[in-house]
Amino acid sequence: INYTNERLQSFFLKAVFRAEEEAYKYDGIRWEPIHYTDNSAIIEICDAIHTGIYSMLDSVCKAPKATDEMFCAQLFETHARSKILFRPPRLRKGKGDTRKPVTDIDHFVLRHFAGDVIYSVEAR
Repeated sequence: INYTNERLQSFFLKAVFRAEEEAYKYDGIRWEPIHYTDNSAIIEICDAIHTGIYSMLDSVCKAPKATDEMFCAQLFETHARSKILFRPPRLRKGKGDTRKPVTDIDHFVLRHFAGDVIYSVEAR
């Protein structure tokens, strides 16, 4: 659903802001540019051929003896300088917390337009 929301946000930005800007330019109307957050980088990090999340996941799934952890490691290696895909913060477990800790071995974070989301690569 997060990917779909990114696509919808991109469509909205193109339909409302970019299209209006082009119409104003075409008609010679003076206007003040509206500053908005462009989410094309998050879509690119998902969709890019060879380096996108979906392409990399597809490759790892086809590889013999591939593991969830290998996929996560490839993501971090490929996108080491990314400000959109990064390692999850180290979270301390509270007393009595029985949940598995979030680690960068099997989790990654994507910075969506609506906020950061931690994803698990662990098969369940």
